[in-house]
Amino acid sequence: MSLNSFFENLDSDVKFDVWKNSMTKKLYSLKDSIPLDEKEVLIYIEETINLIENLTYLSNAYAAHYPDNTNKKLIIERLKKCNSFYVKFGKQ
Repeated sequence: MSLNSFFENLDSDVKFDVWKNSMTKKLYSLKDSIPLDEKEVLIYIEETINLIENLTYLSNAYAAHYPDNTNKKLIIERLKKCNSFYVKFGKQ
């Protein structure tokens, strides 16, 4: 069995959990690379971590009836900003 077919056979909630764990690990790693005097940046990253850790998987049927993507848009914006922190501080 190839790795691709393995992941294709996973349930959506399992894929979501893998994504969530991956994102939080990356954000914790980013947080560790930020200088301590950058308190606002550290707080922003911590808030993003908390937001992602508190997410729960919603089935496609639920999402079809409640198509508000507010959380998704917020997470995308926050991850883009966190990526900008990585670009700024990750190369030091």
